[in-house]
Amino acid sequence: MTASGEAFGLVILGGGPGGYVAALRAAQLGARVALVEKARVGGTCLYIGCIPIKALLASAEFYRDARVKSAALGVDISNVVVNWVRMEQRKQNAVDQLVRGVEQLLSAKKVTLIHGEGRLLSPCRLQVLSASAISLV
Repeated sequence: MTASGEAFGLVILGGGPGGYVAALRAAQLGARVALVEKARVGGTCLYIGCIPIKALLASAEFYRDARVKSAALGVDISNVVVNWVRMEQRKQNAVDQLVRGVEQLLSAKKVTLIHGEGRLLSPCRLQVLSASAISLV
């Protein structure tokens, strides 16, 4: 497979947990790998689902504990305020850090990350929209 003169032994469509783990493993085994991703590596769990929700839940639990559990400990906190902007920023920082971590792993294993939407044209031809075509050789 080639892209802009580069030869690849494997091109993976989708940089979610299945795709980026497969790319890393193939690179560990010596393959020249390209990973095509239309958004950010990490997939839905990393940047839309599990991780962001857990970050927000941790903030919500802390808020609840401050309001409810503090009284049981003899601490009166009468004015606990949620700062949604800061909660959202904390969540986004966690997501961004994890995405950068995945990108660094891919880079360290010399996996070529191609941003775009991949489409199979034939068993031996792949087109990446917003990028050049990749052909099996």
